[in-house]
Formats: sequence, C-alpha cells, structure tokens
Amino acid sequence: MWCALGWFAVEYGVSREVNRPRRVTGTETYWGSSVPRTTKGRWSTVVVGVAGAVTLALLVAVPASVMGGTPSLTLWLRDTPPIAAGLGYTSSTTAISNDGNYMYAATASGFLYSFGASGGLRWTRSLGLPVGGYIGGVSTDASGSVVAVAAGNHFELFNSLGTRTWSFSIGGVVSGGNTQSVALSRDGTALIGSAVGPFGYPTGMLYSFAVRQGHGELKWSYDWGGTFAVVHAIALNQNASRIGVALGNGYASGGWVQLFSGSGSLLWSRALSEVGDSVAMSSSGGVVAAGTQGYGTGRVVAYNGYGRLLWEFAPGADVWSLQLLAGGSEAAVAAGGRLYFLEAGSVVWSRYLGAVSTLYPNAQGNDVVVADDGTEIATGNVSGTVRLFDLQGAMLFSVQVPQVAEVESMSASPTLPIVWVGTSAGVLRMDGI
Repeated sequence: MWCALGWFAVEYGVSREVNRPRRVTGTETYWGSSVPRTTKGRWSTVVVGVAGAVTLALLVAVPASVMGGTPSLTLWLRDTPPIAAGLGYTSSTTAISNDGNYMYAATASGFLYSFGASGGLRWTRSLGLPVGGYIGGVSTDASGSVVAVAAGNHFELFNSLGTRTWSFSIGGVVSGGNTQSVALSRDGTALIGSAVGPFGYPTGMLYSFAVRQGHGELKWSYDWGGTFAVVHAIALNQNASRIGVALGNGYASGGWVQLFSGSGSLLWSRALSEVGDSVAMSSSGGVVAAGTQGYGTGRVVAYNGYGRLLWEFAPGADVWSLQLLAGGSEAAVAAGGRLYFLEAGSVVWSRYLGAVSTLYPNAQGNDVVVADDGTEIATGNVSGTVRLFDLQGAMLFSVQVPQVAEVESMSASPTLPIVWVGTSAGVLRMDGI
C-alpha cells in the first residue's frame, strides 16, 4: 500500500549540495472543457493544466498509434496570471486520497489548491509564504479529510473544506530557516516534518506531531546536536511507528539514511558516501531504502529494520526517485535518464525515460510512483512525458504534458490506478478504467 509524494528540497551549506529547484507558477482561475477520450487497456486520462495567457486546449496531443483505441481526453483548462519575476521556483507538489476524490497541489507562489475527482477546483488558500520562503511539501491522509503543508517557516493543517485548523512555527536551531518536507500518516493521526536552518547554516530538525481533530500536538523533535544535517525526504510505515529519513551533510560530500521509532528514538544510522536525496519504506517498516546523489555517482541502498544491508544498486548516475514493492524485495528506481525495476538489487528490466539536467542549479531528473496495489509504475520526466508501465516493463500509456512542462512531482492512490502529477505548468490526473 503506497502513496508516493513528490518532495523537493534545497540544501544550504558552505559548499552547495545537489538540489532540485523549481520555477514559479502563479494563482489560477478555473474553467473547463472536454475533448474525446483515449484508452488502452484499463487506463484513460484526465488532464489538468495551467498556462499564462495561453490556452492549452490545442497543446495536448495523444497519438492513437501510441495509445490505441478512440482518441479521447478530458481537458481542464486554467488561465494563470503571470507571477512576479525572481520569486522562486515552481513547486507543484501533490497529494491524493486513496479513492481519488480529494486531490491537493501546492505551488511555490504560496497557494494550496483542492480539486475534486473530475478536475473541479474546490478551493484555493494562500499559505502566507515569507520573502525567500518556499514550499517543502504537501501530504494527505487516506480519506483526504486532512491535508498537511510545509510552507516557509511553518507547518499547517487544513480540513477538506479548506479551513485552516492548525499552524506551527519552527524555531531553535532552524530559526530563520524553512520547512523542508512533510508526511502525514495514512490514518491521519501523525504528522512528521523537517526543517533546515537559514542560508549558510544547514542544521536540521525533525518534528513529530500527534494529530487530533485537525490540531497538531508536538510529541518530540530531533536536531542532530547542531550538526549540519538536512532531511531531504521522509518515509513512514502504515502507522508511523517507523520513520525513515534521507539526509545530506550540508557539504555535498555525503549524508545518512536513518530510522527512527514513532517515539523519537534513533534506531540506527548508516553513513552514505553521497547525499541522501530520496527514501522509501515497506508498509511494515521492515525494509528502508535510500537513493543518493553525488554528481553522477548515485546509489540505492536497502536495509532491514535492524540496519543490516540487504542489497545495493549502483546505476552509474544520480538517483532521483525510488519506490519499494512486494514488501521491499522489489524496487522501481528513476536514475539518470532511465527507469530500473529491481529485485533484491538486481536489474530485472530498464527503460529509457529521457535525458536529465545535471547542471547546478537546475539539476533535475525523473520521478516514479507505484499505483493500484503495486501493479503499475508511473514515471514523469523533465521533458513533460508521463508514462505508465506494468511490472514486466510493457508501456501501457504515454502522454505529453501541455506546453512540454517539466514533471516535478507525482503521487498515486495506493489501491486504485490513479496518478496525480504536478508540473511546471499545472497538474495532470491519470485515471484507470
């Protein structure tokens, strides 16, 4: 049971670390249209896009030769006013409920959006980003009734109606810094978040909150004793009794993968020779895997719940995203420009996804999520192509995002064939039938 959330993190340090910054989109107004639908197998699409003064209706093309069947799409259009130049990077981070009826997206311009299953905009809320602040992530519970956001120097909770029910401002060793990532347990009772100190002082902080009736209560925090340690990604097991984190050391020269208990005890820590940029966990918490970036020398390392190395995979490129399947024995990995399907660290098959950008500060790669009880793998790349594969490597679906926008985050229903994609030009939903 997986719902992979798309995060991004910017590491501050004396020496730069590999990061994945984004460009800006703005606020949006909603209107809709539809054109014929294309299907192959059990998949169809619902596309949601954002543009400036450009209408997207003529920019979506799904070749029948690729898709098969009768051409069809449902296209939801948006008209976005331009955002002030130099305001930051796009962060179309996304989260989706298990049934797909609640979909959330946050942008670097500081707005949270809620959509219904058909693409209708339910509400928009300003997140009050301070100058220089950015979005660390968005997460929701299985029902979609609670949504958590890491925005600027605070964490916030909203209910499904758009009411802001709670806010928490960071402090201590990360005072003056920014929230970095957030994860809400699927039952909605636990929120785990991280934050980083101000520019030039990349101390890290990990927070755990109990969530009751829409309000958060701080249970514990962990600050690594003032050591430069920046959490780039968080993964939880089903009930948040195990918390996996991937960290960088602030100097782009290494990092750690660590496992915490739900009560805040550090169970084990393993040093990495590259920056820990992504992390995944089996539903039981018995397997923790981390993906690293080292300017072209990334790895995937998997450990059991006691910190013993199970397997390792070196793709010869930076690892951008990873997901675990089958209780942790299988993994889907986006590294360099390829998707790898692994079993116990060995490559079962791989597929080319497209070239990635590796030049700082625009380093950016591919995303991967797993949907429908682990039976489908969806990928998105910097050229704006979203693809769906089965576990044998057959491509079931491919679509080009409007405006050839970069895919920046992906989330999926753990139980249904629904994928929710954040791009530099808006959001896109793929539905199974």
